[in-house]
Amino acid sequence: MCKHHDPPLEDADFVKQCETFCSVGGKQVGLPLVMGTTTFGFDYTEMRQLCVGGGSEDDVPRYNETAVDYCEDRSDALSQIERRVAQFVSAVKVFKEEQRALRAKMQYQVGQLQIVLRSDEFQEQMDKEVDKIEVLRDTFREFRQEATGTGQAEFKSAMDEVKSSGDLLKKVMDESLQLFSEFLDNCNTMFLSVGSQNEFLLDICAQANEACVDAEGAAHVGCCCAVNPVTAGTAKIDGISELLELDASVDRRLQATSTDVCAEARELAKDAVADAQQRVRDFGSESLLQEQEAAMRDAYPEYSEKCGGGRRLEDLAGSRFREPVDDRPEPPPAADSRRAAVCEPTVDKATGLKVAITARSEDAMCKHGTPLTDDDMVEQCAKFCEPDGVQLLMGSATYGFSLDDAGSVCLPGPDQVLDHNATHIAECEKNSQAFSRVEVRAALLIARLEEFAAARLFYTAEVSVAVQELQDFVRSDEFNVKMDKAVDKMALFRSEIRKRIVEGLAASAGKQRLLSSMEALKAPSEALKLSLEVVVCSRRIPAIRLFWMSARKLGQQRGRR
Repeated sequence: MCKHHDPPLEDADFVKQCETFCSVGGKQVGLPLVMGTTTFGFDYTEMRQLCVGGGSEDDVPRYNETAVDYCEDRSDALSQIERRVAQFVSAVKVFKEEQRALRAKMQYQVGQLQIVLRSDEFQEQMDKEVDKIEVLRDTFREFRQEATGTGQAEFKSAMDEVKSSGDLLKKVMDESLQLFSEFLDNCNTMFLSVGSQNEFLLDICAQANEACVDAEGAAHVGCCCAVNPVTAGTAKIDGISELLELDASVDRRLQATSTDVCAEARELAKDAVADAQQRVRDFGSESLLQEQEAAMRDAYPEYSEKCGGGRRLEDLAGSRFREPVDDRPEPPPAADSRRAAVCEPTVDKATGLKVAITARSEDAMCKHGTPLTDDDMVEQCAKFCEPDGVQLLMGSATYGFSLDDAGSVCLPGPDQVLDHNATHIAECEKNSQAFSRVEVRAALLIARLEEFAAARLFYTAEVSVAVQELQDFVRSDEFNVKMDKAVDKMALFRSEIRKRIVEGLAASAGKQRLLSSMEALKAPSEALKLSLEVVVCSRRIPAIRLFWMSARKLGQQRGRR
């Protein structure tokens, strides 16, 4: 009997055993119903009446094996989606770091090109050559071949991983999204839960006599469990296995259904990200890492703390081919009006491209006034090509070229050095934006998943408070007096459960927040699925592949004016 244990079992011991029996994955997320105290108990029929009920949807807990199996079959749908989203986000993180590594490599190669162009050997060669522009064109062609032809294996591999993880994410969205929606719509109920051995009732101890729990006149303290699959992630409890520690491999379902997508993505990507960042440092461009991280921390501290390393959501909606902003000041009026008239910007008739004239070009020659050095020219060219253009400086303090010569490098033509194709660039932008839309919608889904996880915790906390208040009341003198007077003690006990648990939680803030977060999950899930249709659709070449095919060339870019 309860009082004959050594030491005697008290009400607190009953609660502890019931909570352990009702745990899910070792955590208390359900509703442990302790039936009895040190002063009263129930027999099996009475306890079964409370736990199994009469099959009504209003019962707490609600007993419905078919519904429990239905919910159990769908309970893993969310974790499947979360895991695939984490893998996709991880692949995107690596892809972006490989973009940065490729940019660092390009900057390094540009630096090497400038060293060649400014070397005494090259200057001497240019002094001797009659067709100087052809020498420069050959040098640029060699640079282009080096920049676009080798050393991009890691970038291509990262792009392939984005495609592959996008395929898997789309597949799991196709398979699991409807299941998850059904899970949310039909499983937000307190069901009677059972353990791995199909046990629904825990007989804790005999309270009034030594009769077995199913014997006539028995009075035992027992326990059964109500679990909401939406908040717990499953309809199964740890049960007797947890109490007796018989099964070290108890299925920890709660742990499997709670995935921090951002943390999981960082963990999956950390080695590849570290490798790409090391290559950035090896190319002498650590400033690229520092500038990006500093900008993210300063502008978006909360986002950086959670999913640091990516662009802000608004930036994700665009692309690296955004319309350039010309923030250069208007050039001052030319000091020599005759020269300004001669240097009127020229428009190429075939392409509509024009020449930008600096104030210095309008005002004087490079060597007049304060002479422009080669370093000055390199700096101006680099600024003109910002943010990510590859600067090809044509000329130096000792030689220069005509517009036709420069055009033979920059403009389309036979044996061209650079490509210029407005349609091609627009296609790059279109495919990049399609990919960016997936990023935005994945980020929005992650945000909604975090809100849903927080709402589940909040509602679970409310349930815990309600359970504690019920347990305190059941042990109170007030309730014990009522039980002493009651003929149908179980009916009184059930009425208190309904009043304090069912009615108390029906309109609670946590319940409303949970319902709202459940509904908010559906739209971004569907939106992400639709975006994945465009980016990784198997019926045509996916946008991410087109982006790679079209963006791997060095193209001629222009400003806004």
